Amino acid sequence: MNSITVPRSSPVYAGTISHILQFPNMLWYFGTQVVSLTGLMLRGSVISLLLLALLGADKVALVMGTIWAMNVLPGAFLGAFASLYIDRSDKRKVLTVTAIVSVLQAVALAYIAYAFAEPILREHRLVSTHHPIIIAIFVLALIGGFANALDGICRNVIVKDALPDMHDKAANRKNQTLGGIMFTALYTLAMPVGDGISGYMVHWFGYAATFVIVGMSFMVLIFGLSRMNFSHRSGEKLPWKGVWHSLNENARYAARMPVVRTCILVAAAITVLGFSYRVTLTIIAKTMFSSGPHHGGPQDYSFLAASAGIGSFVGAVITMIYSARKPVQFVVCGCLMCGLSQVLLVFTRDIHVGAILLFFTGCGFMPAFMPFRGVMMHVVEDKRIGIVFGFMFMFFYGSMMASSFIAGYITKHFGCPAVLGLCGTGLMAVALLVPLLPSMKELKQ
Repeated sequence: MNSITVPRSSPVYAGTISHILQFPNMLWYFGTQVVSLTGLMLRGSVISLLLLALLGADKVALVMGTIWAMNVLPGAFLGAFASLYIDRSDKRKVLTVTAIVSVLQAVALAYIAYAFAEPILREHRLVSTHHPIIIAIFVLALIGGFANALDGICRNVIVKDALPDMHDKAANRKNQTLGGIMFTALYTLAMPVGDGISGYMVHWFGYAATFVIVGMSFMVLIFGLSRMNFSHRSGEKLPWKGVWHSLNENARYAARMPVVRTCILVAAAITVLGFSYRVTLTIIAKTMFSSGPHHGGPQDYSFLAASAGIGSFVGAVITMIYSARKPVQFVVCGCLMCGLSQVLLVFTRDIHVGAILLFFTGCGFMPAFMPFRGVMMHVVEDKRIGIVFGFMFMFFYGSMMASSFIAGYITKHFGCPAVLGLCGTGLMAVALLVPLLPSMKELKQ
């Protein structure tokens, strides 16, 4: 009997990596995402290193926390609006516009670094927190935040338009779910790459040239989007009155569902406590690990940041594979791992031990946070997923903003060990509280 070979592009193989990568669209999508996400991470790290170099470790904490907050402020207030707008728009155009804004932001940062910041650094001078360079970085961070409010959501959902229609609802859903998972994996992979090379690129090329490279990474995204064929699937065009009604209706829907409400609030608390170490990591490298090979300089920061990023990637992969059946247990274990690692970090000044603890900090944060997305995918109605995730993005960005301010304030007045100790203890308290919440008990059954 002759066997029949089924092509990998058949719906039979839907939901497998080999099936998705059969489509040129997805090769362009994932390839450009890797490059541009690495640039995104690189940009944040280089801005932090530049601020530390200009202000010094004593003055930089609150400024750095405020700038991180400015970068997520628009998303905290516009997340749900952004989700509705993206659902009803050509996502390629939206992502192209945000990429152009990111290119212009990188060019402006490169000019500021080349014309003003690097001459000051060559003279080994520090500037005040009200210096025009710092104010310009504030403004650029806020402008970038508006782009991020759209970019963060659009990168996630554009996979639906990039995938071809298989004319099979179950096959389409499998492909979209796997596409979202692969994007999350790429995002966490970009963290150790972008953070890990930032210090070395600044050391080798300088701040201005590194910002130019960041801009080029977003140009790669623009080129890749132009090469892709999209099926534009926009939702119903709503007047402003309809938008407000939709937001109000879906907010009430989310508030009425105990599981959704609890997932959003607990994820927000975990973000506040688990994100703080990233805000102050340049200061941690400079003040706590000044005995490192590069005396707490950019290369030492890159070493520590790459360790945390690799941990995040490992944690994300493990969570994606195993957390679906026991999400609550993953949240508890993740909070304990992330919290305990931060507390232990307070007591070491050896950079290699610190790198190991940061690996477990990053590794713990992903299973503490990621399972909530899978839970909501299962309990929220299909037609409401986009807008409910918009509310989750609002809380996520708001939590990052709060975490940035808190980390900056505490670091300025009490030092980095105080931030690590308080946030680590808070995460362990969350780990004890989560299994006791009624809606979380339902998920365990």
